[in-house]
Amino acid sequence: MSHRFAAKEATYKAHPFRRLTFHDITIAKRTQLDEGRKQLPGGGGAPVAIIRGEREGDPGQTAMLSISHDGDYATAVCLGFVPDGKGDDGK
Repeated sequence: MSHRFAAKEATYKAHPFRRLTFHDITIAKRTQLDEGRKQLPGGGGAPVAIIRGEREGDPGQTAMLSISHDGDYATAVCLGFVPDGKGDDGK
């Protein structure tokens, strides 16, 4: 459970230009997105964050994740994507 919380928090922080809540983010395995592809034994697959579209009907976004945990500690890194014109560089 803590690894999913860490993944949602990493996704939230990687997309500061969006007003995300944890309800806007779903953590899944890439194999769950790739219907029709051969599933790996044991249900393996890289984790991804599925981010709900900004408005109703907008397509969602998928972000790559790396999650690690050891005992009581969990950590996650999200590769954020900034669409054109949404960055904080003043452009």
